This record gives sequence, structure tokens and C-alpha cells, in this order.
Amino acid sequence: MDIENFNENKKAIAFSDKTIEESFNRIVSYKGTNLSTSFSLQELTEKVDPDLLKGLEDMLEETSSESVEANKSDHYISNFTDDIYDKVSNWAYKLKEILNVTLVKKILDNFEFVTENMNKKLLESIYIGNHTDDLLYIWFSTFREKLRNQEQK
Repeated sequence: MDIENFNENKKAIAFSDKTIEESFNRIVSYKGTNLSTSFSLQELTEKVDPDLLKGLEDMLEETSSESVEANKSDHYISNFTDDIYDKVSNWAYKLKEILNVTLVKKILDNFEFVTENMNKKLLESIYIGNHTDDLLYIWFSTFREKLRNQEQK
């Protein structure tokens, strides 16, 4: 088996109904147990199957790299977010929940590039409120800021 076939098989398993179901159940269990006491966004991201998480992260990176540039305006980011949200709004609820967790992970991994108004408590509130559109906007604007930062170096 060559590496491309291995990677394709790995993706197929990662996006299988079983893997999605198991990841979703771990997320729901974690939220139900910890939401009012010791909820941690970082721990939340660890509930998703690593291959599924990586696949969604790669998809977000690819989408961002193809469409978001350092010189894009907030208006562009908002419209782009709306377009992507329209596409993912048709996804199954469980996969959208996993996407939200993936977005949280991407934002946390790039937290140095979020706007000055963003903090982890606000991010947690947006996640708990199930605001996929806001999470997408935060991710795309964070990606843009990261690009701007790289251009300045």
C-alpha cells in the first residue's frame, strides 16, 4: 500500500459514521459533565478523534488559504463566512458540532492573532451558544491577521 492509499483510507475511516458518532458522544459527555464546573476548551478539543480533527483542520486551512488574503476587508471576511456557513449549515448536526470544536481548536492554536476584543471566555460562550457562523468568522479573520503578521516580518 502506498502512502496516498494509506492516507485516503485513513480519511475514510476518520469521516466514517462510527468515528463521527464516537467523537460527538465524547463531546456531549464532556460538556454535560463539565459545563458548569471545570469546562476547558482545550480538553474539549481532545474529545474529537485525532484523524477526524486533522481532516477538518486541513479542510479549514485549505479553504482559508484559497480564499483569504492579508489585504481582504472585514466586509469580504463577513461575506465569505456567510458563503461557507450556507454550505456547512446543511451538514448533519453531529458533524457540525465536531466542526465547531475544530474551529475552537484552530482559533486557540492561533490565539495570538485574534482581535483584541476576543478572549477565551468569550470564545467559550460563542462555542456553547453553538454559533458556527461566529466561529467561522473568528477563524477566517484570525487567519487573515496571521497572514498580515507574516507579511510584516
